[in-house]
Amino acid sequence: MYTIDDVQELLNKTLHGGDILFVVPPFSSYTPALGVHLLQNIAQQKGYKVEILYLDLLLASIIGFDLSTKLGGLDLFQYWSMLNERLFARKAYGLPALGHRPELITDEELSARGEREHISFFTRDNEANLDFFYEIEQTCFTFIDEVSKFIAKQSYQIIAYTVNLGQTNCSIALLNAIKELCPEVISIVGGANCKGDMSEGMISLSKHIDYVFSDESEDTFSTFLDNYKIANLPARQTIFTGKPTSNLDQMALPDYQSYITQFKTFLKDESLTPPYLFYETSRGCVWGKKSKCSFCSRVFDGIPVRHKSSETVLNDLQALHQLYPGKTIFVTDDHMPLPYYESLLPKLAALPDSPKVCYYLLSNVNLKQLIALKKANIDQINPGLEAMSTRLLKLLRKGTPGRNTLLFLRNARSVGIQTHWNFLWGIPKDTIDPYKNYLEILPLIHHFQPPVTFNRIHLERHSVYYEDPTSFGIENMQPYEVYHMIFPPWANLDKLAFAFMGEYPSESLEQKEVIEKIDAEINAWRGNWSSTLLVIEKHPKGYKIYDYRANIGKKEQHIIDESTAIDIMNPARYRPKTNRNLDWAIAQKLGIVLDEWYVPLIIAKPELLLEFEEKGAIPQSSTYVETLDLAIN
Repeated sequence: MYTIDDVQELLNKTLHGGDILFVVPPFSSYTPALGVHLLQNIAQQKGYKVEILYLDLLLASIIGFDLSTKLGGLDLFQYWSMLNERLFARKAYGLPALGHRPELITDEELSARGEREHISFFTRDNEANLDFFYEIEQTCFTFIDEVSKFIAKQSYQIIAYTVNLGQTNCSIALLNAIKELCPEVISIVGGANCKGDMSEGMISLSKHIDYVFSDESEDTFSTFLDNYKIANLPARQTIFTGKPTSNLDQMALPDYQSYITQFKTFLKDESLTPPYLFYETSRGCVWGKKSKCSFCSRVFDGIPVRHKSSETVLNDLQALHQLYPGKTIFVTDDHMPLPYYESLLPKLAALPDSPKVCYYLLSNVNLKQLIALKKANIDQINPGLEAMSTRLLKLLRKGTPGRNTLLFLRNARSVGIQTHWNFLWGIPKDTIDPYKNYLEILPLIHHFQPPVTFNRIHLERHSVYYEDPTSFGIENMQPYEVYHMIFPPWANLDKLAFAFMGEYPSESLEQKEVIEKIDAEINAWRGNWSSTLLVIEKHPKGYKIYDYRANIGKKEQHIIDESTAIDIMNPARYRPKTNRNLDWAIAQKLGIVLDEWYVPLIIAKPELLLEFEEKGAIPQSSTYVETLDLAIN
């Protein structure tokens, strides 16, 4: 680790002056900022000398990578404590160190609501060492002084800050400090925290913000640079609202060399490597245009769904793989464009050396599509699952039944794709019965990949909850109380706040004990899923099922014939005592009944699953079952 005394020397190795400086402030996930590199391309094509400073990496080299990663993470602690913003509140606005009421850094309920409820629905008790964070705050204060002094000595005409969650106050602190030293420098702010009407909240934070870029900014930034050359810029404190970029194929490949170099320079620990490189293949969401998920904070109104040609994507992915071998490419799309399953994946699969890719997916992806993804070396996915209950999924406006979640997880585990998904509770207008049903389902599926998080749903700006609260019974929606603690009195919080509290009917909020049981079950699931097995394989007598789910006391094998296997390996409408194969599978906990459907839980090699699917339409009649109990008494 470096110290504050090393900041000037590190910056001297990194920055050499130019026309435009892009700043990626703390705190982030320490992946490259795709949008910044796309704008870098535009400026360079117009003849500007451009540099990028990954200020988040520089600060991480001083306070420690682990702490910085936590502060830049999206876990609940950062969501409500906003410690990342508190660390720069004094430098940005002259607030007390760590903002107002810093003792609430450890208190989720008061940070969010500002008051106590007689029934608390907050399930995590985070602890923080205030003395330690006061020390970090002082480091951040001095850090801004050192960085601003160095940058002010350079020749930059324009300094642009990308501002996402957790990066606002650092950006304002540095922007103000540089403006005090160099009033002539043009200060630009953009990023997710400037989306839509949040841009009005952003510009209220400082008189030194000259221009704010909102929404898609490739075209508006290009025009801005043209006008700058001829001294035809509008008055300061102007917001530029972008329009959708029409041709994504024309976008140049992002050049991540500055990110790679700074990662190595600032974080000299050789065990640390850049986790992902970002790339995009499309913008917009097919489902969001039709029926936006109720909790989604993305903006889709007036945004057409566009995607790059498969040829462009293929060439770009190959180029990124050659330039940065060994790096996983994380695609930032809302979801993979549906045409790619036919036009792109076979081409990727045919490459002798294809890059590893991670994609967001819609939740209705079938087995054949998952197999195609795996063959194309897309072995990490982020599907929008969120629930296993049809009722809850309807409340979330997801458009899929609960059984699809289980089938997706079964198929993904069978294919061997890492599945990063989230589980939600505290959903407006929910009832407790689906959650109680989870307590019956979850112990049976410890051989599937568990959720990354099990979180109470958030009310976020731009979501359907925010835009139409009365339809969900939401009343008294107010910004998190913590916004009053981290921003100055002149801030336009009505436009700046992203997270909100509200009152609404929800039985899962009222019955915390059920949620705590689910949380405990998921934690147990995370601890043993990789060593838990429920699988079927071919056998001389037909097929053998290996059931090694120790958490429910299972250690047994079943030998079954083909007819039985085809029945119990495929989802089907279910009525008790009409199909003895399904009755047997349910009794053995090899499948469950959900919404009057039989849902299989057994995994298999993907080619065997496909075989069962293809034969599933043929009526089956005969039954042969032999059970070998291997349980240790």
